[in-house]
Amino acid sequence: MSCNSTSRAFSNSPAWGCIVIGILGCVALALVAQTAMAPAVVSMRGSGEAAVKAGGTAEVKLVFVIAPGFHIQSNQPKSPYLIPTTLAISSASGVSISAVRWPQAQELKLAFSPDPLAVFSGSLPVNLKLRAAANASGTRVLNGTLRYQACTATLCRPPATLPVHLTVHVQ
Repeated sequence: MSCNSTSRAFSNSPAWGCIVIGILGCVALALVAQTAMAPAVVSMRGSGEAAVKAGGTAEVKLVFVIAPGFHIQSNQPKSPYLIPTTLAISSASGVSISAVRWPQAQELKLAFSPDPLAVFSGSLPVNLKLRAAANASGTRVLNGTLRYQACTATLCRPPATLPVHLTVHVQ
């Protein structure tokens, strides 16, 4: 479709449609650039280190911090159209995550929803159960991602991914 045929939908002036399309394109690019340059809403606090005995298990707590004024959906949102927060961490040479325990979500009532949402805000402690194989030894780095969608009371950002690194010392 050419600018001339597109412009007829907007007005009788052929240039008008091209101007509108150009403006909309610039606005879209500005929004994409603004989102890409926006500061991270979620960060990980602490070093992300743990120790576990070979053949054993250990608990480790990762703490994520959500910026003031924002919330993220819980790992089990109350509605299917909401994007859950997920944590995926890969195994590394005999060390793996055998369980993830999320805190209880907070109930948040917002104007757009008739029911409260299940969200996390502020500090988000996530407990992991590590398992080391009997023949595992040394230091391993488990890599993963925290995927979330950050929102305020009036708007949501596109989903984002935070890299997560957990250094595990097998004794």
